[in-house]
Amino acid sequence: MTERPDALSAMTDLREVAAVLERIPNPPPAVRRVLERLRCYERGASNGLTLEQALGLAPGRGGEAWWTLEERQRRDAELVAMAREFFPDIGIEEQARRIAAEARRYQTTGWRFEREKPSEALPDPKRRRLHRALSAAGERGIPGQRQLQNILEKSGIQPEMKSPF
Repeated sequence: MTERPDALSAMTDLREVAAVLERIPNPPPAVRRVLERLRCYERGASNGLTLEQALGLAPGRGGEAWWTLEERQRRDAELVAMAREFFPDIGIEEQARRIAAEARRYQTTGWRFEREKPSEALPDPKRRRLHRALSAAGERGIPGQRQLQNILEKSGIQPEMKSPF
């Protein structure tokens, strides 16, 4: 583990990073935003502005941390992909019911033995999807059927209608 820098060294490092960013000709918008946020922090720190706030990473009142939002987004993407991949021709309510049942089954059986394995090592594609969803979900796990239905509805997923011919 690296030694924790003192505050002055850390601020010197941030100023050096800002100076490097300033020298980039025609920087992309993300670089310009980060540079402005670093400068904002430098100006506002003495008034109580934290680096987390200046970078826009501090959750608002009642909000969630960025890593929680990111984990949920990854979990939900896996669940939507599972609905599209394995249940494309049934309605959203039934997709949610089946995914919830599969998730409960997996959480109580295979997950405890497979949680440390990489998803790609699992031979069954459904288990791989559930493994990735649970890995992203952390302690929250997979939501129940009603919340799954909400996730699928928000995704805009539509059942594929099979031709009667």
